[in-house]
Amino acid sequence: MKAERADAPSPGRLSDRQAAILVAFGLAFWLVAALFIRIAPFDVFGRDVGTILLFAATLPLAWASVRVAERIAALAPDQLLPGVALASAAAMLCDGVGLIWWGLYGDGDRLPGAAWLLWGVGLILFAAFLDGRRRTVRRG
Repeated sequence: MKAERADAPSPGRLSDRQAAILVAFGLAFWLVAALFIRIAPFDVFGRDVGTILLFAATLPLAWASVRVAERIAALAPDQLLPGVALASAAAMLCDGVGLIWWGLYGDGDRLPGAAWLLWGVGLILFAAFLDGRRRTVRRG
């Protein structure tokens, strides 16, 4: 069931509830991605065909992530990019802390996985920008 969209203070701005949902989504999404990087077979992140396939497979995952964020936070088209950016910021902050203080990706053998995570965040932001713009133009 979708949450009410009427609780947003003004067009393009997120309500406190939406912001909390999106931060939680970003943290959960980061945790799943970080665990995948940590436990995935080393050769997945080699610089070969496997990596190309992984990066390519991230394209539909990025679009799906935008759809999930839109649905769980009941985002209007003009809230899509700010909402996804907030979720992405929460995830990226965790990743920075995990890289430096927790040694999340080991001694460097998982750094291609960290690059994949950055690629995915970039794709998610790009997808939110394109989709929000398309819907806003169509609506307005």
